[in-house]
Amino acid sequence: MISKQIQELRDKNVALGSQMTEIVTKGLSRSQEDNDKFDNMSKDYDANEAEIRRLERVQEIEAREAKEPVKEVKELTSKEEFRNYLLTGKMPEKRAAQQSTTVGSGGYTIPTDLFPEIEKALLAYGGMWQAARVVATDGGGTLNWPMVNDTSNVGYFIAEAGNHETSATAITTQQKQFGAYKYTSGLIRVSSELLQDSAFDWEMFLRDVLTERVARALNTAFTTGAGTTVPEGVVIGATNSGVTSVTSAALTYAQVVDIFHTIDPLYRDSSKFYWMMNDSTIKMMRKITDSTTGRPLWEPAMADGNPGTILGKPYIINQAVAAFGSSAKSIVLGDFSKYIIRLVKDIQFKRTDERFIDTDEVGFVCIARVDGKVLDAGTNPLKYVQQQST
Repeated sequence: MISKQIQELRDKNVALGSQMTEIVTKGLSRSQEDNDKFDNMSKDYDANEAEIRRLERVQEIEAREAKEPVKEVKELTSKEEFRNYLLTGKMPEKRAAQQSTTVGSGGYTIPTDLFPEIEKALLAYGGMWQAARVVATDGGGTLNWPMVNDTSNVGYFIAEAGNHETSATAITTQQKQFGAYKYTSGLIRVSSELLQDSAFDWEMFLRDVLTERVARALNTAFTTGAGTTVPEGVVIGATNSGVTSVTSAALTYAQVVDIFHTIDPLYRDSSKFYWMMNDSTIKMMRKITDSTTGRPLWEPAMADGNPGTILGKPYIINQAVAAFGSSAKSIVLGDFSKYIIRLVKDIQFKRTDERFIDTDEVGFVCIARVDGKVLDAGTNPLKYVQQQST
C-alpha cells in the first residue's frame, strides 16, 4: 500500500516538474499568470515530495522493526494497551506488578508497533529529522563521540627490497559530548466525559497533538539552538561558506555554483548531502536560470523517483531556517550525516489522574530527551550562507 502511494506521488511530481520547467524557461517573457501558476504548482510539488520522504522513512522503520528481535522491556506492547492506558489509566495485569500506574511513577514508553507512526509525525514537522543521522541510546548519560581530521597525512612509497624504517604520524583525536536535554509537549487537560466518549479516537488525537508539539520544538532546536543549555543547531555548528557577495535582495546562478563548490568534493558525494532552506528561499531558487544558456537552476523529479534537485543535489525545506533577507543565514548545505541527533530511546507519554481531580479532568504529556551537534574535526562538512547586511 505504501509503495503504491509513493509511486502515485512520484508520477504527479513528474508531470508537475515538466510543466514548471516549461514555464520557467520562458524567462522574462513570463506573464503574471505564468508566475502564479508556477507558484501554485511549486507548493503542490513540495507537499508531494515531503510526503514521499515520510512514507519512505516509514518503510525503513517497518523493515528494521521486522528484523529486530522483541526485547523484554517494561513498555506497552500494543496499540490496544496504549489506548487502554490513555483512556482508563490502567495497565494490563501482566504489567501491573512491574510498574505502578499512580501519578509520578514515570509514565510508559510507546508500544513498538506505534513508533513508526510517532516517527512519521516527527518527520512531518521540520527538516532536521529527515536530514540528520539519528542515534538512539538506551540511557541518557554523557555520550562521547570521537572525531579525527587526518586529511593532511598521506601514505608513501617504499622500495620492495631493503631494510626500511617507516615514519609514523600519531592520529590526533577530538571528541564531542552529547547530553540529554528534556523537551515536553506541555500538559493537555481532557475531561472525563470526553474520554468516555468511545466514538472519538482519543489514542490518535492525543498522540498527534502531543507529538506535534514536541516535534516543532525539537526541529527549531536542531536548526538554531545555541548549544549551551539546548542542542547545538546546524546553523550554529556549521561553518561560514565565505561567499560574501550574496545581497539581501537576490541570488544569482553563479553565486549558487560558488556556494556549492565551497563544500569538499568528498562531502558533496555523500548520499546525505542536502541543501536546506526556508520555503521562500526555495521558491526564489526555482525561478533562477543561467543567464547564458537559460538553463534552470532547479531540476524537477524524474520518472525514476529521485527528488527535485538544485545543481543535481536534493534539498529539504526547513521553516526554522531564516528566510532570505538582510544578514540572514538563509541556506545550509553539506553532508548532513555529520549532524547527529541523539535520542534517548524512550519517548514517554504520561497520564495524571489526581492533579485535576477537583475538576474531573485527566492530564496528558509527552516527554523526549535529546541532543544534537555538528561533527566537525576541521574539515567543514556543513556550511551556511549569510547575506550582506544591506
